[in-house]
Amino acid sequence: MIDNQPLKTELFHECLTGSSGPTSRRQKVRIPEDITVPVEKRVLKFISDSAKIRSSIESDMQTLNCSIQWQKPEEGTIKLCCTLTPGAKNVGKLAAKWEAACSEQIIGHLDKIAVKDEKISAEIWEEYVKKAKSIKTSGVSVEMDQASFLLRLVGLDTAVNEYLKAAAEIRNKLLEELAKRKSKIFESLTSLKPNQLQLLKALKFPSGDPTVSKDLEINIDDHQVSFQGAKDDINQAKIRMYELVNNVSTKMSKVDARKAKFLQKGHAIDYFKELFEKKKLKVFWSIKGQDLEVSGITDKEINEALSLLDSEIQCAIITLDVNQLVLMKQEIWKGFKKGLEDAFKTNDVTEDMHASAVTVVSTRESIEQIENEIRDFLKHHTILEQFIPMEEGKATYMEQFFSQEMDNIQSQLSAEGVFIEVSQKNNSAGILIRGTKSGLEKAVKSLFEIQQPILCTTHESDLYGVLRYFSSHRGRESKEKIENKNKVIIQISKQLRSSGASGAIGGVHRAGGVKGLVEKSAVSVHGSVTKVVKGDVVECRVIALVIPIGEDLKHTDGAAKVVIEAGKQCSGLNIYSKSFAFLDTV
Repeated sequence: MIDNQPLKTELFHECLTGSSGPTSRRQKVRIPEDITVPVEKRVLKFISDSAKIRSSIESDMQTLNCSIQWQKPEEGTIKLCCTLTPGAKNVGKLAAKWEAACSEQIIGHLDKIAVKDEKISAEIWEEYVKKAKSIKTSGVSVEMDQASFLLRLVGLDTAVNEYLKAAAEIRNKLLEELAKRKSKIFESLTSLKPNQLQLLKALKFPSGDPTVSKDLEINIDDHQVSFQGAKDDINQAKIRMYELVNNVSTKMSKVDARKAKFLQKGHAIDYFKELFEKKKLKVFWSIKGQDLEVSGITDKEINEALSLLDSEIQCAIITLDVNQLVLMKQEIWKGFKKGLEDAFKTNDVTEDMHASAVTVVSTRESIEQIENEIRDFLKHHTILEQFIPMEEGKATYMEQFFSQEMDNIQSQLSAEGVFIEVSQKNNSAGILIRGTKSGLEKAVKSLFEIQQPILCTTHESDLYGVLRYFSSHRGRESKEKIENKNKVIIQISKQLRSSGASGAIGGVHRAGGVKGLVEKSAVSVHGSVTKVVKGDVVECRVIALVIPIGEDLKHTDGAAKVVIEAGKQCSGLNIYSKSFAFLDTV
């Protein structure tokens, strides 16, 4: 803010320069801010436990002038930091493309890490766990969940697939033995493509299909379809399955990068599964990069699913000012984001420091409420600042005699981030206030009420000994005695001022810039200026201020006595005969 006018600013790194055109003018290059990338907690834990994989990712990202700050797995994020240096070739172009290049590269690495859960029959669980220990686990993390009979895998996609193939052989063999004990036949079908298997899941095959025997047990996972039952029932089910998958139609669509990222989140996947079931759409969709693929039995269902995926995902961009950018790096913002995740499961909130904005992606029913929540948070937590300029004497008076009152204001408004600082620098005296918008307004109002009664008056003198006297030991003691007794601030200015032949004009300055005149002195002024600051206008009155400059001038004799008597009688010399500032005789 300059003169209460908001200005939009951009951040630059002074040492990053580039050249353009024949003039080769030095141009400042904007530094890309840190990028926060969401990572599934299981994936992040796998990477943190694997020094080899972590080192490989770090090495690859370094070629893009990017270092990675690995967070704790429970954080669910990593940070990408720009490492561009002034000596880098084409630094301007690299800085401009850094965020997009690094984001694409890290997402590519994360896509290579697969997360799989396989359901194991409770009847074969114990035997399966024993035999599965013989499978090689290089490049994959394996967890056996006894409570839910789940095989939980995280690792490089190739390693996970190899493990699952070996695990499927063990599982199929155990299921075949189980089927024999039940006088049934066990068969597995591995020739179906992944999208065909996923579509069968979406169709909930064979639920509700009258052509499939109810005595037949069918299990569909990401690799195969397995059957347990009579031979004729298995054959009939296979025929029906081929009828369905042979009619599968697939359509592709390009989606916005933000929507693509959103569609890969677990809560978004669950949301659209429920939505499609509600709409009775028997489709399966998947996304890789920015390519969205939808498979279904009929074109009508596929088109409707594509339309829903496009219309239900909404984006909002909230522009940030320089003060709000600072807020993005504070813990209170991280806590607020966590609260949003808990309240609105289906959302993705990302800080884009390079573009000075917060990007929100969510569903149509939630986007507006989330956006309003963020704007409200920014309104009540962004720290602003305002400078109240004052005369130097007033600022000094506030700090010396109203420090307790200012501390009370700061304490009462601490919840709104209010901080008050007094500046007494020449030409920039005043009070700097920081706080939230509402806290700032309250603090300014309270400080205005405190400083409003403070009165400033100046006395111009042609006596050359004023400055010399107040710099002496006796003068300093006199000044301190007057200030402490009457709660005033006295400042002696070195700047010479002249009011011309007509004499000096004293002045009283009130809050708001109002100046009240005092009566002219009969003495021509060519010396120094004495400023007196008093905090209570009601008590302000003047008797006299006499500066002895020689041994013959005492407080009770000579010129001092004449001036005092003249002041009391209001005759001869008219010295501050109006009630403006109270100052004892020196």
